Amino acid sequence: MLAAPRFFSGVRSSGSLKRPVAFYLLIGIFQALTERLWYLMSMRAFGGFIEDPQLHAWMGSVTHDMSLPMTLLISPFTLLLQLAVLSVLYHVMIRLVEPRAADLPTTVRVISYSAAPTVLSVVPLVGPVVGSLWFVVCTFVGVKYAHRLPWSRTALAIGPLLGLGFALTVQLLRMFMSSVPM
Repeated sequence: MLAAPRFFSGVRSSGSLKRPVAFYLLIGIFQALTERLWYLMSMRAFGGFIEDPQLHAWMGSVTHDMSLPMTLLISPFTLLLQLAVLSVLYHVMIRLVEPRAADLPTTVRVISYSAAPTVLSVVPLVGPVVGSLWFVVCTFVGVKYAHRLPWSRTALAIGPLLGLGFALTVQLLRMFMSSVPM
């Protein structure tokens, strides 16, 4: 991902989607497991310092609800759904901006391979954030080079999706913060 323009220039619709989808699933499952590991370790490390019984009970229920077998069982399905939704959304936006350049298999490849930076989730606290931001940058660059679009058309196609994603993330964080007992 350090040479994204060169890499994505060679990503075109050819052959099967098995490898990119498998790559996306492996990276996604790895990310889910490492984030779960860091979450559980932080709960154990800081759980003894929490004096509020409601917050302690809430944290215990969240930890219990996120069992490892359930994470391994559910992750592939949620990742496939996520890949399908993102691919279709990106494809529709690209098609609206530049119909001749729109190619769904190429978009699936771009999103799948753009997930590579999410391996940074092994770094506690900042890794998931940096990996997610790098993923966004890679998808933007990937769409530009794989679909051979100018920067302006890429921004016009992908910009609204990124804005919507940012707004949804902020709303989800607000909902989560309001549900945490204080």
